[in-house]
Amino acid sequence: TKVVENGKVAQNLLDEVNITLNKNSIPYETLSPFKTSGIRIGAAAITARGFGEEESRKVAELIIKTLKNSENEAVLE
Repeated sequence: TKVVENGKVAQNLLDEVNITLNKNSIPYETLSPFKTSGIRIGAAAITARGFGEEESRKVAELIIKTLKNSENEAVLE
């Protein structure tokens, strides 16, 4: 399900809520390298900070909630 326009929008939106990741091309990419269709989450960075399965699941839930509510300022605060 497409919840935001592209990977760059997702990257910038998540950066606003202090979740750092980067836009990333996916196989058979149709968008330019400056936008991309995907995002990349650095699992090594997560584990280096001591996050386990439970914490990683919470980060994933926050990412989903943020992307699904990109227009809702109350959710983004």
